[in-house]
Amino acid sequence: CGEPAGLVPVSSIHVGTQAQADPLDRFTFRARKQRCYRAFAVGASSIVDLDVAAFDPQHNLVAADLSRDRWSVVPPRGPLCAPRSGAYTFEIAVAEGRGEYLFQIWGSKEESDDDAPDHDE
Repeated sequence: CGEPAGLVPVSSIHVGTQAQADPLDRFTFRARKQRCYRAFAVGASSIVDLDVAAFDPQHNLVAADLSRDRWSVVPPRGPLCAPRSGAYTFEIAVAEGRGEYLFQIWGSKEESDDDAPDHDE
């Protein structure tokens, strides 16, 4: 649903390892005004439930995928378009199980693509 929706990778792929008892992982990503974004995460088969939530620059929850499976797409029903530029935070939590996961942010195309997430753990 990335390329068919006109989205391209705008972050590197992050590989993390987490168990349900571990603290969640946080990633800060600088979104650009009027660009649209979607985050994708998938866990190893040993992860039963992987959750991802997105927070805007004012720390308000703006999207989450809290389904009970090992893959998350945030927002689940279509991209999140930033009303203004700023730092968005994504939280990744293994709610059940343990293992490696992959996480990447995709965004609408733009002439120059130098959006790079800042990793905060």
